[in-house]
Amino acid sequence: MQEEPAEGGRFPHRQTAAAEMGGYRLVDAQSAHGMLLGGEALFVDVRDALLYRQGHLPSAVCFPLPMTWRARLQHRWKLRKLLCTAECRPVVFYTEGPSCRRSDVAARAAVITGFPAVYRFAGGVQAWVAAGLPLEAGTCPPPLRSFEEHGHDY
Repeated sequence: MQEEPAEGGRFPHRQTAAAEMGGYRLVDAQSAHGMLLGGEALFVDVRDALLYRQGHLPSAVCFPLPMTWRARLQHRWKLRKLLCTAECRPVVFYTEGPSCRRSDVAARAAVITGFPAVYRFAGGVQAWVAAGLPLEAGTCPPPLRSFEEHGHDY
């Protein structure tokens, strides 16, 4: 069952409420694509490595988010260390689709950690593909190697 968008909005009420509580902003496929083409943000795939290998957004960093809370707390520190050096760039988190909560958890962690501009691509890979946008395949390298391969400064 798919939830209806909130009145006057593009996103379901549940996603809008989560974003407001979490302190991040939602983006749709069209906005995410524009941000990616313009180099406006780093895209972080928080799905499992196997799903990343099967297909991910172009130049996205592979950063699987563990399922346990303890591991998530440890990853929050790693996330900031990997994505920020002198300053933090805007960051967009995504997962497989709108029902997966990992991108919500990652976005909230980034806000708590002090990222200045945090986004969640709520539709994830499913919305990307539905919009006719391309995926790329490849292995999920350790995060530092992933940044080096994609030319990101960290």
